[in-house]
Amino acid sequence: MTCRKCSYEFCWLCKGDWKSHTSCAVWDPKVSKSDAAKEALAAQAAKNDLDKYMHHFARFENHAKSIKFAEKTRAATLERMESLQSMRGAGLQEVSFLLEAVNTVIKCKRILQWTYCFGYYLEAAGSKRALFESQQQQLEQFCDRLHEMTEKPLDSMLTQNARTDMISFTRLSEKYRVNVVDAIQSSQLFY
Repeated sequence: MTCRKCSYEFCWLCKGDWKSHTSCAVWDPKVSKSDAAKEALAAQAAKNDLDKYMHHFARFENHAKSIKFAEKTRAATLERMESLQSMRGAGLQEVSFLLEAVNTVIKCKRILQWTYCFGYYLEAAGSKRALFESQQQQLEQFCDRLHEMTEKPLDSMLTQNARTDMISFTRLSEKYRVNVVDAIQSSQLFY
């Protein structure tokens, strides 16, 4: 192996100087156990950092994909609203709850996407992180439940209770989205 910064050549296995390297199979008393332990700790720390990054990045990307899917749902929602309007014999105002719900899902997913960037930089442990993750988890649950409701078959949305439930859940999701944003903006989680 060759270091990119200093061009030092070394064995990737024992980290010994490549110029004088003969074999890694022989134990070298010159390499102290403390050096090996330090390298192992540094390698573990690097692995932990990478795992943390990948956790947050994967969730960020998943929410980005989910936003695209919800935007496709929004495009189909206008047609679904027309169908629901003719099925119920109602005006546009009485079926607009469906579009409002889909728009709320998209807003919530966008906030959730960026909460993973925020979460990446929070302290590793503590009550502030636990509070943030709890709020994040609740918003994800509300958002996913609302998204499920918007994709139900139209015949299940014909009752007044179905309409009322979706409107209530839309308001609840929107309120929780605003609460998460307010908590982050007011820096309650920073200090």
